[in-house]
Amino acid sequence: MINSRHGEKLAEDIRKIFEAAGLKAEIFPGAEPNPTDSSVTEGAEIYKKENCDLIVAVGGGKPMDCAKAVGIGAKNGGEINDYEGIGKVTKGPLRLSR
Repeated sequence: MINSRHGEKLAEDIRKIFEAAGLKAEIFPGAEPNPTDSSVTEGAEIYKKENCDLIVAVGGGKPMDCAKAVGIGAKNGGEINDYEGIGKVTKGPLRLSR
């Protein structure tokens, strides 16, 4: 899954690189400057539905934060707010690339 807020062109270029290498890639356009609970849930649902193996975050801190939250939701289930606080994420992190 490609997580980018830097425009469709860059995300599409990255998708083409993955596909040229024989890999399937999904673009998640929900990397908002301040990701909402619903956008994180949407990203986690896309990740699971498309059987993704990793998340590629394109950009700075905001897409990275969104990607980490999507990864938590995809791996652990539930709503992202379920994981506020220390020690609430029980399953290890997903593979994430920046």
